[in-house]
Amino acid sequence: MGKKQFAPIYIFLLAAGIGGMLFTVSFDLLRGGQPEFGITQLAGFVVCTIIALVGWRKMAFPQNPLWDGSILLIYLAGVLFMGLKPDPYVPHQSGAILPLGNFGVLDLFVNIVGFIPLGYLTLSYFHSAALVKKRGLSPVWAMLGGVVVSLVIELLQYRIPGRFSSMLDLLANGLGTFAGICYFQLEQRFTARRD
Repeated sequence: MGKKQFAPIYIFLLAAGIGGMLFTVSFDLLRGGQPEFGITQLAGFVVCTIIALVGWRKMAFPQNPLWDGSILLIYLAGVLFMGLKPDPYVPHQSGAILPLGNFGVLDLFVNIVGFIPLGYLTLSYFHSAALVKKRGLSPVWAMLGGVVVSLVIELLQYRIPGRFSSMLDLLANGLGTFAGICYFQLEQRFTARRD
């Protein structure tokens, strides 16, 4: 079991998550529109909630596989929901499955950032639940898990109206998973040095 930690990064995560939740809920009011809580706001709210919960968990609780697993499942459900949500107003994709795709900076950014928490939370769960006996293999299994989730989403998107499968999205998601894994390992080293 780990110890409670009050590093500035966890306080920042908690504050950023709560701030993001408040911003997401009040976004329509801030821009002068009618209050509406649609799919986009729900997705933003879920992501911000996960960020706040990660910061809070590190400060308030020892390492706990049930807590880490719950956060991972909630985030995974959110990623699957957003990745598989149909858009009936966009024409269905035709042509090759997993084409290289069009390069869009915003789309690339969203795909990378969206999978950073997945890599982090998967590795965190592996460590707290001691699922992988050899600690050196945990990052490999976490990376494999992120790539499999991304591949499933991309393959299913080919059949979902208004969604487009793309090799670039798959690569961006893999890069995001890798970044989350690296962040978790840096955090572990930083914590070990402080103890």
